[in-house]
Amino acid sequence: PLGFGVGALASPLMTWALNATGTGAGAAAVQYFCTALCLLFTGLVVIGFPCNMDELVTAKETCDARFTEITDEEDDCAMESLSVGKRQAIMWQSMAVTVGRCIFVSALEAATAFVLEVEFGWSTSLIGMAVGLTFVLALPLMLIANMLTS
Repeated sequence: PLGFGVGALASPLMTWALNATGTGAGAAAVQYFCTALCLLFTGLVVIGFPCNMDELVTAKETCDARFTEITDEEDDCAMESLSVGKRQAIMWQSMAVTVGRCIFVSALEAATAFVLEVEFGWSTSLIGMAVGLTFVLALPLMLIANMLTS
């Protein structure tokens, strides 16, 4: 839900903030904003990603080997056994990924609308219907595809 409104808000805000006039300058302002967000998000992922995966792989293999032998109460890999700080870190990181996805979906929506209007001459009402139907039909089509493949 957050992603559906960010694209429509980012365009006029970035156009105003960068004092961009004209269609091309307004589109460039939004692209600069989206590029900055992508770079920031990429930097955060790079900083937060572990450099040495060997320790994590070993811990995962150990947990998997013991999985059938230990109940949930004794399992130190169970969510309940994690400290509050680790649980909060997982929650915050999950929320950051979700916000990032929303921003990227909004950027894609705005870029698609811009290309359809400028390059193909579509009217704004037709663009709104096409982009809206894409979002509305995505879930039912995905569910149908999953039913057909399983």
